[in-house]
Amino acid sequence: IDEVHMLSTAAFNALLKTLEEPPGHVKFFFATTEANKIPITVLSRCQRYDFAGITPEQIVETLSEICTREGVEAEPDALRTVARRAGGSMRDAQSLLEQLLSAGGERLTVELVHKLLGTASDERLLDLLDALADHDSAAALRQVDQGASQGVQPADLLGGVIDYVRDLMVLAVGADTLLLAATPSQKPRLEAVAQRWPVDSIVSALQILAEYRGRMRGSAHGRTLVEVALVRVARLENLTELSDVIARLGALEGGEEPPPGIGAGAKKKLVPVEPVPPRPRLGGDGASLASPSRLAPPAAPAPAPVPAPVAPVPPLELPTEQLWKEVVKKVGVRLGVPLSRVAPTAVESPDVLVIALPAGYNWVADECDSPDSREKIEQAFQRLLHRPVRVRFVRSAEGEKPATPAPSANRGEELSGDPMIQKVVELFEARPIHLELDEEGPPPLGE
Repeated sequence: IDEVHMLSTAAFNALLKTLEEPPGHVKFFFATTEANKIPITVLSRCQRYDFAGITPEQIVETLSEICTREGVEAEPDALRTVARRAGGSMRDAQSLLEQLLSAGGERLTVELVHKLLGTASDERLLDLLDALADHDSAAALRQVDQGASQGVQPADLLGGVIDYVRDLMVLAVGADTLLLAATPSQKPRLEAVAQRWPVDSIVSALQILAEYRGRMRGSAHGRTLVEVALVRVARLENLTELSDVIARLGALEGGEEPPPGIGAGAKKKLVPVEPVPPRPRLGGDGASLASPSRLAPPAAPAPAPVPAPVAPVPPLELPTEQLWKEVVKKVGVRLGVPLSRVAPTAVESPDVLVIALPAGYNWVADECDSPDSREKIEQAFQRLLHRPVRVRFVRSAEGEKPATPAPSANRGEELSGDPMIQKVVELFEARPIHLELDEEGPPPLGE
């Protein structure tokens, strides 16, 4: 079963009984690239074999034998390019070779491989590394433009740069015995770049390039992302160890020479600064032992900054009907229902909005006049008006009777326009139905 991790949990459970008691003539082979997705109940009943990638040398040797049998002359660097593109997979390498042989004729060259696969040539990648190490953003962009005019895809160009920058990191830290993506003929040029590019800058460049390589998935502006990544790398300063910089500055401040070995790993020289004279020593009575001529005059106090003029805030106005509906929507159902029955009536200077409750609506204040509720209403106003607003509820006089509304023929349309009812219709895909209560009361039982 290939890519067995794609099976669902139910499928694994159905297969588990057969795995526990398999027939004697049956053996199951599970192949996967994501063993972490296999249930532990299945893994515990399997013998696991992890296969490593094949080295480029082995891939090149196999591809060379295939070319010999097919009667095709192939340059060694061309086969190394195919092996590097295969990423440790012999199957992928043979598939790429088959495509190249079907379109390349009787001789396989490096230029032909790059042309048919749409990859950047090794010389272009090395020129690009020189531009990045020399902080030449314009030269890096010119290399991208020339590669695009020759059919090099942005993702392939960035992938090649990442491989070579990784080789730079390996050479810069002295681990040249590790496997490199570059060919032996390209190694001297890479070593020259590693000599003038600090390790910290190389590591930072590798992080930037890998980040933008991930952003390119699904993006319609691949070339732009590649150009931004290369410009950011080219603008990197030569980074040094912070501890070395602090030690050097401390030595220079004390008028001494920097200790040997400090800053040796940095490729960028520090600019010497004038030594700072030592601080005057104080005697037992607090008097300075330094001569008056060596004491610097006290610095003049810096002038106080002039505050920038603040634009006046326009006076608060009574909210419109549409704005009030937006506030009702933002405060939620619990506060929106009572607030939809009332409306602001006045404005008190400078930022207080008054809601005078009519007779019979003091229950609105009971629901909305708590500190938490007022804060929520005021926050809704602030998000809509971009200014602080406070809310004050004014209750109606006690014993006052509510006004009886006149019957309306369009009562159903009025209720349908209520913001809370519209919200319920939107959330639950409901249809409002208006029912009028019969003035004569409910029908007697049995009817």
